[in-house]
Amino acid sequence: MIKKTLLAFSAVLALTSSAFATEKIEKEVFISTGVYSTDSEVLKDNNLLVSAGFGISKVKDNNIFCGLSLDLAHSDVSSKESTSLNQTSISLEQKIGYHWNTKSNAYAITGVRYSDFGAGIDGYGPGIGAGIDYRLNKDISAAIEAKKYFMNTKGDLGHIDSTQAVMKVAYHF
Repeated sequence: MIKKTLLAFSAVLALTSSAFATEKIEKEVFISTGVYSTDSEVLKDNNLLVSAGFGISKVKDNNIFCGLSLDLAHSDVSSKESTSLNQTSISLEQKIGYHWNTKSNAYAITGVRYSDFGAGIDGYGPGIGAGIDYRLNKDISAAIEAKKYFMNTKGDLGHIDSTQAVMKVAYHF
C-alpha cells in the first residue's frame, strides 16, 4: 500500500514539477496554525498545531494552479493517560487546482509526512486534502486547508489517521 502510494505520488510530482520547467516560479515562506486530531485511542484529540515552511507555485496560461511545499510542524499530542508526546513532522506536499481570479486559488493536496512522536515512536504515511487561498496584496496571502494523513507508526501507537484544519499566512517573493 505505502509503496504504491509513494509511486503514485512520485509520478504526480514528476508531472507537476514539469509545469515549473519553462515558466516563472513564485516562491513563498509561510507559517500556519490549526487543530490536529487523530483516530487513535491512545492520543488526545484537538491538539494545537504550528508549522512553518517554504513553497513554490505557478499559475499556467489555462488558469491551472500547481504548487509544491515543504513544511516542519510541531504539536503536543500527549496520550490520554497524560504521557507527554511532542510530535514533530516534516511534510512534502503538492497542490494542483484552479486559479479562478487574480486573487484566489482552490486546490487539491497530496503529500507524504514523516513524524517523530518522541519516546522512540515515529511514523510515516501519505495524505490528501483541499485548500483555498486568497491574495491580500502583491506579497501576502492567506489560506485555509484541510488535510488527512494515514500514518503507520512504530511503537505502541499502531496505525493513526490524523486530520488537521489549518490557517496559513504566506509571504511571496
